[in-house]
Order: sequence, then structure tokens, then C-alpha cells
Amino acid sequence: MLQVDTQDNTGQTPLHLALERDHKKLAETLLRRGADENLANAKGNSPLHIICWKNDGDDLAALFFKISDELGRLVQVDAKDKKGRTPLQLAVANLLPHTVDVLLNYGADLSSFVFPAEWYFGKSYKPYYKDINFNLKLASGALDVAKHLEKRGYGLDLSDALTIMKFFAKREFFEKSIDLDECGFNNDMFSSRTKRLLINPNLSLYDLIWLPSEEAAKVLASRAAIVRRRNSGYFEFPNPDKMWYMPKETLQAGSAHLCEILSGRFFRRWALDPFLELTHYRLPILCCEMIIKELKNEDLYHICLTPTGSNNNNSSEKNLTKCSNKTPARAKKCSKKAKIL
Repeated sequence: MLQVDTQDNTGQTPLHLALERDHKKLAETLLRRGADENLANAKGNSPLHIICWKNDGDDLAALFFKISDELGRLVQVDAKDKKGRTPLQLAVANLLPHTVDVLLNYGADLSSFVFPAEWYFGKSYKPYYKDINFNLKLASGALDVAKHLEKRGYGLDLSDALTIMKFFAKREFFEKSIDLDECGFNNDMFSSRTKRLLINPNLSLYDLIWLPSEEAAKVLASRAAIVRRRNSGYFEFPNPDKMWYMPKETLQAGSAHLCEILSGRFFRRWALDPFLELTHYRLPILCCEMIIKELKNEDLYHICLTPTGSNNNNSSEKNLTKCSNKTPARAKKCSKKAKIL
């Protein structure tokens, strides 16, 4: 008789190995032959933990539960590994919004959920600076897992938001310059190649980069919705290899520019209360919102650090006045008031 749950010296079963190596057909066969869907290895990882630890497995969880349902088996959705982590925590840490939804649909306990620690949030992804598509997928994934948790009733707090912001900082997703010409976006090579990379029949990557921020944000939000439905790459450019021959600095700047637009609303949302604290609530909220709207995400990140004691007041005050030379007249007045305070 075939022993489908035979374990090696690390506790790995054939099902563990099939899932780790993305052999979906083999995993399905093993499950249908009676493999234990809850058996943990020496690290306490069940097959579901392994699915949620894979950074390319956002469609695997649905298949796993579907087969288990067909076979009338109950998956232990809140099982913990030896480090006390649940599959839901791993799915969030690996930026898998679809998997997060699947786990919650199958009863994952959100009442006891703890947002993943900073050290392993997004850790499984290697830097890939030349792939704008990849970086946008990571940025969108980080924002989407938080959005999906909140829609289901989880109360995201500033500490959780800072975990996401620190991930952006580590990945260099912050835009450094507001002058697109300085970033090399107008050089001949970048222009000619990005004009041939179409997001839709009427809009190229070049067009998107030069759109006003609010319009570009709408395009990116719409694109993110399509990605979630298809569970696919962000833009799915027909000739992504054209990007490889562009200067590293220009590609990094282009990636950061689009990530900045994509995540701007998230950063502004979380920076408002810390900014109000920084001004001791002496400015009207509308005035604060106007100032915040003109700041870069990196500035907003440093403002958010202030209440946690991770930043000092002097650097925060610098962030407060940075926009004085680049804001509209009404926002400049607010900024001058902030300096006086």
C-alpha cells in the first residue's frame, strides 16, 4: 500500500515537497490519494503554511481548499508553526491578497490576528530593480493585504502601517526627485521604449509617467483591480525585455515614481494624525491636509515615525516646512503658520 504521508528527517511529506516546488497536479493527486492536509513538518509547517509562505502561490490556497472540500476534509486554518505564526500571518507577510481572502472565507480567526513583524514582511521577495511590473506588484500587494484585512473588520493601526512603510523604504520605493527631467524620463532611449510599452490601446507607460498624479493614480487603481481579478502580472507588457537596456538609475526612478503615485493616498491617510500632533493641533485640519498633499511619501513616512519615538523633533520640523518652496499659495500660507507654531 502506498504510504503518502511518509516523512523524511525534517518531517517533510511528499505533499509538503510538491507544494514547495509548485507541482500542483502532483499535490492534487496526493490529496486525493489520502495525504494528510494538516500534517506538520519539524518546523511546525502544515501544507497550508507552505502554500502561504510561497510568494508565487496566490492561487494555490483556493485549489487546496477546493480539493479538501470535495473530499470532505477539514483544514486547520488557524494552525501555528513553531514560531507561533498562522497561515493568515504568512499570507499577509508574503503580500498575497487573494490568499488572505480565501483564508478568511474558510474561517481564519481575525479576532486574534497579529500583523506580521517588520523583519519578515515581504522578506521572501528578492530586489529586482529592472522590473517595474514586479515592483508595482509588490507595492500593490503590500497595500492590498492591508485593505483586505480592513474590509473584513481588522483594525489596522499606525504600527501596522509603519511596517508597510518600512517595506517601501527598504525597497527604495520612495521617489527622490519631483523633476521628471532630472530622473532621465525625457532621454531618447527611455522615451522611445516606454512609448512602445502599452498599458492599454490608448495609453503607454511613457504617457502614464507624465500624467498628473491624480489621473495616474486612477489608472493604477483601475489596473490593480484587473490584476486582482486575473491574479496576474501588473501591466503584462508585450515586450518587457525592452526595459533591460535602460540605465539602472532611470528604471529605479520610474519604478519609484509609479509606486509613489500608487501608495500616496495610504501615506497621506496615516500621516494626518501624527502631523496634527506635531503641530499641537493648532492648525485647521483642512490646512494640514493641504500641506500633507504636497509632501513626498518619504516625508510622510518620517512624520509617522515621530509619535513612536523613532524620529526626533528637529527632523520632523524640517519635513513640516519642506513644502514651503513647492506648494500652491494657500498651502504656503499654512506652511508659514506651521513654522511660527
